[in-house]
Amino acid sequence: MTDLNTSSISAATDAINSQLAGKPFYKAKTFWANIIAIAGILAQSHYGFIISPELQTLALSVMNLVLRAVTKDPIIW
Repeated sequence: MTDLNTSSISAATDAINSQLAGKPFYKAKTFWANIIAIAGILAQSHYGFIISPELQTLALSVMNLVLRAVTKDPIIW
């Protein structure tokens, strides 16, 4: 019975630790992709070269979907 309790506690501890383990937000590819997108929007307003909002939204959505597909680690805020 003690082995069952010990293994149950160990499994629960491992599950909790895996949920808490992750990487800081500034190491996330999605974070930096969105920072680049913001820089692009600011550059548009500064230089006057405007990409349609629909195309910007499409590009950002595709980029986020690709990054979400390759992301493995959870992010810790």
